[in-house]
Amino acid sequence: MQHAIKRYPVRHPLLKNYVKFFWEIDIEQIQLYHKLIPQRNINLRFNLSNTPHYITLNGKEHLLYDVFFSGLQDHFINAHIKLDGRVHILGVCFLPEGFFPFLKIPVSEFKNQMLGTREVGFKLATTIREKLIEAPSIAERLNILEDLSL
Repeated sequence: MQHAIKRYPVRHPLLKNYVKFFWEIDIEQIQLYHKLIPQRNINLRFNLSNTPHYITLNGKEHLLYDVFFSGLQDHFINAHIKLDGRVHILGVCFLPEGFFPFLKIPVSEFKNQMLGTREVGFKLATTIREKLIEAPSIAERLNILEDLSL
């Protein structure tokens, strides 16, 4: 069974300089073991469900934070994301240079890593996640992301 990731455009003209698009996946029940592949963008992911997300890196399993991102990857690594249950993720796909203005940390610091936002001092992400969970529709969640990003 194929589950589609829905893409949503960035509406605010200023954000279009930093964010490529927003995306969402919402699946009632799934078991997933997904291999990570190198990307040229940083995707900030908000886990909006109660299902924990795990990453397996080189054979060792780690619990991911509820708001996490992968740094730019320059090679394939032995990494998989494992999910079992309801999956509801809202993501922000940043342009290659778009992540720096939000954290003020060079993206090279995150190269080839999967990090929780708390690990890099982005504490506001937890508050944003709580607001996203409370929002009753995707339109309201996108408004929250755009408003809090400006």
